[in-house]
Amino acid sequence: MIFPTSHEIYVAIKTSNMPYYEQIRRAREEKKWTQKQLAEELGVTPSYISIVEKGKQVPTIARAKEFAKILKPSINQRALLKKILETQGVNGEDLSFLKKFFTKVKKSFKIT
Repeated sequence: MIFPTSHEIYVAIKTSNMPYYEQIRRAREEKKWTQKQLAEELGVTPSYISIVEKGKQVPTIARAKEFAKILKPSINQRALLKKILETQGVNGEDLSFLKKFFTKVKKSFKIT
């Protein structure tokens, strides 16, 4: 199992709730790219992009970072990372605990 860094979890908890696949589709459309153009940028097939945008496949954390890097700033990592964490068995209770933990860490180290 691949675990995200503490910063990735913190970002995932603190940002909006739009589903990951909707974020990817909207960000691609904002750039006025086709699925084929996005696929070429990522080095994947257009059918992979289609499957991800329909919510039928959850990208790996590494692939999620690639999406975010290419589509930034339009893409929000929270929903994407939350979905990935859920597929790895991290539930809402765990996320709530992590949110409280990272809020305390942030305050302790005066992270903004």
